Amino acid sequence: MELLNLLGEGKRIINIDETWIGETNFVRRTWSQRDGQGNSTLNAVQPRVSMIAALDTEGMVWFTLSHANTDSNMMALFLLSLKKTLD
Repeated sequence: MELLNLLGEGKRIINIDETWIGETNFVRRTWSQRDGQGNSTLNAVQPRVSMIAALDTEGMVWFTLSHANTDSNMMALFLLSLKKTLD
């Protein structure tokens, strides 16, 4: 309820999340013959791509892509860059 109150006051809310992209084929089901295997290839991305994204209540999006694991140092670097951008 607190976030809704802040939004009602016209405050800008920024949501930040991180993920990684390890493949390019997101199909999980395929058509096949009866009793056949419906397998699909993985199409792995090597090295995998890490992404940190931020979205605000005004529809603005900021993101970064890297080949490094997202640890506290990567998150701090993203937050510092986002702060500089917003300032």
